Amino acid sequence: LRSVWDKQLRHHWSHSLFQTVLPKGNIVTPEDAAVWETHAQLASALRRSAVYRKLVQFSVEDLSISMSPASHIVMFDQRYSDEFPLIHADGGEEPCHVNYYRQGPPAPLHSNASGSQGSPATPHGGSDRKRIHVIVLVHGFQGHSYDMRLLKSTLALLLPHVSYLCSTANEKDTNADIDSMGAKLASEVREFVREACVDSSGTELGRLSFVCHSNGGLVVRSALPRLLGDFGNHFFSYVSFCSPHLGYLYPSTNLFKSGLWLLRQLKRSPCLDQLTMSDCDDPTKSFLFRLSTAPGLESFKTVALVSCYQDQYAPFESARIESSSRAEGDVQFGAVYKAMVNNLKEKLSPGRLLRVDVNFDIPETNFDTMIGRAAHIQFIQCQSLMRMFAHSYKWLFE
Repeated sequence: LRSVWDKQLRHHWSHSLFQTVLPKGNIVTPEDAAVWETHAQLASALRRSAVYRKLVQFSVEDLSISMSPASHIVMFDQRYSDEFPLIHADGGEEPCHVNYYRQGPPAPLHSNASGSQGSPATPHGGSDRKRIHVIVLVHGFQGHSYDMRLLKSTLALLLPHVSYLCSTANEKDTNADIDSMGAKLASEVREFVREACVDSSGTELGRLSFVCHSNGGLVVRSALPRLLGDFGNHFFSYVSFCSPHLGYLYPSTNLFKSGLWLLRQLKRSPCLDQLTMSDCDDPTKSFLFRLSTAPGLESFKTVALVSCYQDQYAPFESARIESSSRAEGDVQFGAVYKAMVNNLKEKLSPGRLLRVDVNFDIPETNFDTMIGRAAHIQFIQCQSLMRMFAHSYKWLFE
């Protein structure tokens, strides 16, 4: 019954999930320079469509977390390939890439997503010990471990045999510099794995994954070089929800830019200095630039970057790790920004990179909506989104 239920859920949510495969050249600079507008138009058209509005709801369902078609979350799954079909458009001589959106449940990026070699349940090196999957959930700036509890509960109901760690190492001081927070997280992860895989338990580490929100994505990246030696061979999935991987060089709105400036004046925050690349006179020696060259992401089977253009707290291109048009005319930081994108591109091979753009229907007009916070906190407060993502991308967490 559980298997049938899970399959029905994935099929139901597949109507709200568009997929497309892009050439690897789009990893840094997308052909669609305003992809968020394309996605917003598709989402709006889908919500208005007669077929979508007539979708049959489940006969037994928790109505407190259900969504009507008119306000349903729509997700856009973007993948990249070395081998990409070419066609001749309008009879011209220059070939163009085939790019189309289709609806359906997303398939795993990698072949060993479930039950094959490398699975947590598979004995390793002839050992009879059970291999476990440890998933570390990391909160963001001014956040708390409880921020990740709802997502943890959603995943635990779906995958009860996975071990979950809601990080508490940095919740008392999220204004600290990101490097020190990464060191604390690495120590916490090492201790958790040691306790979970003690000799008497008959278990050993099979997979190690990270799910992070907001600035937690950078804290995890800072921790990875410290964990590579012991756990690099176990890295499985890295999932970031609206993390400003390229900092706040190009904020989405002037209102957020002003608020960020005011916050830095009122309270000393090494973290915000690093995110705005104000921590060093030479931007190539700044923490963000050095972090872009640090190892770690390339060791994961899948790197999933979840973004939302409605979220003004994490600039869209920064959350997706792709080039920004504003970098072209920026004499001070433009070249450094593009260099960081290229540094990270080397770690994001086409077969392992997944970008997911989420589109919300947020009709309320209030201060949270104006400053983009409403969409930002949906990723830790909206259980419908968590269920949809967890079931649709179950292979990231198995």
